[in-house]
Amino acid sequence: MGFDFKDIIEISSEGIVIINKNLNIVYLNSKAKDILGLRNKYDISHKKGILEKGDIIIIGDTSFGDDDGGLNSKDLIKLGLNIQINKGDFFLFIGRYGYGGKCNYGRPASAVCRLEDKINNNNFLVEIDYSKKVVNININGINIPYEFIKSVGHMVILDNDLNLKFYQSKGYTIRGESIREILLGKEFMEKSKDEYFEINVLNRKIDEVFKEGNIYNYVNKVITTKEVIKSIYDEINKLPVRCSFYNIDDFVVVKIEDISEIKKLHQERLELLREISKFSIINNNFYFGKTNQMKQIEKYIHQIAKLDGTILLLGESGTGKSSLAKHIHQISGRKGEFVEINCGAIPEALIESELFGYTKGAFTGALSKGKKGLIECADGGTVFLDEIAELPLNLQVKLLDVIQNRRVKPIGSNEYIEVDVRFICATNKEIHERVKQGMFREDLYYRINVFPIKLPALRERKEDLYDLIYFITREICNKYGVPTKKISNAAYYKLYNYDFPGNIRELENILERAINLSITDTIEVDDILLDFTKSVERRKLKDILEETEKSIITEALKRNNGDKKKTMEELGIKKSAFYEKLKKYDIC
Repeated sequence: MGFDFKDIIEISSEGIVIINKNLNIVYLNSKAKDILGLRNKYDISHKKGILEKGDIIIIGDTSFGDDDGGLNSKDLIKLGLNIQINKGDFFLFIGRYGYGGKCNYGRPASAVCRLEDKINNNNFLVEIDYSKKVVNININGINIPYEFIKSVGHMVILDNDLNLKFYQSKGYTIRGESIREILLGKEFMEKSKDEYFEINVLNRKIDEVFKEGNIYNYVNKVITTKEVIKSIYDEINKLPVRCSFYNIDDFVVVKIEDISEIKKLHQERLELLREISKFSIINNNFYFGKTNQMKQIEKYIHQIAKLDGTILLLGESGTGKSSLAKHIHQISGRKGEFVEINCGAIPEALIESELFGYTKGAFTGALSKGKKGLIECADGGTVFLDEIAELPLNLQVKLLDVIQNRRVKPIGSNEYIEVDVRFICATNKEIHERVKQGMFREDLYYRINVFPIKLPALRERKEDLYDLIYFITREICNKYGVPTKKISNAAYYKLYNYDFPGNIRELENILERAINLSITDTIEVDDILLDFTKSVERRKLKDILEETEKSIITEALKRNNGDKKKTMEELGIKKSAFYEKLKKYDIC
């Protein structure tokens, strides 16, 4: 035929990487090189070089310490800055290497964070637009943008004559050109305009190329077990990918699909969301957030989603248990329906027939053909039993049999019907206390408590508040067919200082009301209507005062660029008391 396997693999729309038993890369196609950032075509050129003292630097970092090489506050001394920045904060900088400059950082208070400055009568601007997912660096009207999915650390370097020395581009992780590496003296590579630049990784170990995610672990597993592993979701260069791993002779073939290219699907999803109003606004896209607790929950869910064991979701009302249950079903691989049943909303007289169904003539008023129960309707899928603690005692034993034996017996029938159902249960009650009080069967409790997950209250994950506001606002605006509205700093801080007794559900209601009240493209502080009476009732005065004190100290430190002496003087606090408060509130 005159061609080999490489001819076929090269035209594949998915990335293909072939690895030998020694964990060396022996082949990869062009699509894999593009996904990995190994092959790039540049619009602007610059020579190779290093950062030198006095060079002009502009930085736009969407999430400090994440996709910037692990940048930390100590590294900023190289810029001439002595400040403390929390991981996950945004960071903007315009200045000269080694001599300091102007910066802005913290939690985003609106969809766009920006910084402007002049150096030698030249205009510089850097802004992060979270709604459009782009970081723009502008030099005298010339834009050098960088689009992102999750996070990015964008940087431009100029010499004193404003000649371009370096700009960030796709694939900087594998090139070793993150912000941190360059600040610490790493040489950056040349970029040639309109020419493809390619990094050769043949015969290199895969852990040198796949520096993040779990791809290395899966390759190792396939080499050892010879099994096929399909549809594993991971990240490469902070972009979402779906990978499958195949064993062929003594080689592992990795198929990589770039799932960040989903603009068409995303638009279809938004159209669908406009039509589906019966679900929670954030129903199909559960936002886990950045807190350690939620990251652990996300990791745990991905471990158990495809298993059959029952999940018990715990947490206050409005924390997103229903949305999380839908998310688990979506990633479980189950092909059947997701059926949600609120055990507290169905009258006790009807709940048995609704759950288990009934046969013809089972009772007076029964349909002539009988009726399938909701559990049977979910065959092959997932049953979500919300408010499980409200289930009557007499039905708990019947539910126990269903969960244990995967079968249902309709009312009026002597025969069981086999069902393949995964159960997810939820409650905002202290269910173990109900067991002690004899209101909930102990054997059923242990059967549903195989994989317990407790969702934190919104007031316990305030660092996720800005992202939640943006996400929910976008979905509400899509629902009403209007452009996504921004939120002013004052409106954001009003929400930040609120306790949210109703959690995420209350936040949804507040934002929906604010969007309808707002007469401009920005939600202002007067558009935010809160019920502070409920909020204060749930918190002790001591907690409110401590939270306020911590916030005041943190903001004062930021204003004084981390200078503790100036902060003490500004606040009128003695040195010993000041340092006691830093220790008490864990302020660096």
